[in-house]
Amino acid sequence: MRKRVIAIAAALLATAVALAAAGLHLPTLLGLGPGYSAHLTCSCMFVSGRTAESCAGDLDPLARRSVSISTDPSGRSVTATSALFIRRTARYRDGYGCSLDD
Repeated sequence: MRKRVIAIAAALLATAVALAAAGLHLPTLLGLGPGYSAHLTCSCMFVSGRTAESCAGDLDPLARRSVSISTDPSGRSVTATSALFIRRTARYRDGYGCSLDD
């Protein structure tokens, strides 16, 4: 009986450690979709010279459903917002291309 309790406690501890380790990267993972979408759309529009509508077709279908894109042609920037209100902005800079804001 005691060995069984120890085994269950060890399994629960291992599960808790695994979940805590995964949770530490959660904010980074949640920002990947909007960051990728903003950077891809920025490069598509301001490096390749395509329209926002044309660039939307390059996004993964999941990204098209879960991320909203807003463009600022005068500021040469693209902002992507996920359903979880995580926002990432990519800006075009002459000689450097598009990069994400911090």
